[in-house]
Amino acid sequence: MPDSWMPKHPTYRLAVDKKLYQWLKQKAIETTTVVPKKEEDPLLDALMLTINPQPSIEFEEFIAKVQRFARRKTIQPMLWEYTFEQRRAKEPLEGIHVHMLLIGKPCEILKWARSSFKKMVGNPMNTNQINLKKVNFKRNQKYLRGMKQGKPKKNKSGDIILRKKYNLPDIFICE
Repeated sequence: MPDSWMPKHPTYRLAVDKKLYQWLKQKAIETTTVVPKKEEDPLLDALMLTINPQPSIEFEEFIAKVQRFARRKTIQPMLWEYTFEQRRAKEPLEGIHVHMLLIGKPCEILKWARSSFKKMVGNPMNTNQINLKKVNFKRNQKYLRGMKQGKPKKNKSGDIILRKKYNLPDIFICE
């Protein structure tokens, strides 16, 4: 090995031992070697898609559009489950929205959601209308089924009113 790694100044040169350098070089190689990660569970990371239609949109029309979106050949393999909710705990129904739990490529899902719901949400680029975020699958599956941080959701009564009025199940499970 050439001495190019050693400093040119004689006092530094004397301080550096070749054996020490070889040992340090080997340690550097050992520590920088990429250790392959253990296989990650694909169900730990998922995507939660929330769609908030404009208040002027009829809820029946919104339900039909969501169900058509869920049956799309491109979305169906990625979609696990979805549920309809509202923000108020009482009548009149306000803030109606849908949460969808998906596993797939975020850019594709967002593109398809924006193109499918652009007339219903007004501005599809607004994250308050169409929101996609990376979430923990198991925690958000419990959220969709009525649990929030291990406890029943507080605003569940509004969701119950909504589902009874439109004869909807608590959750739509996709297979």
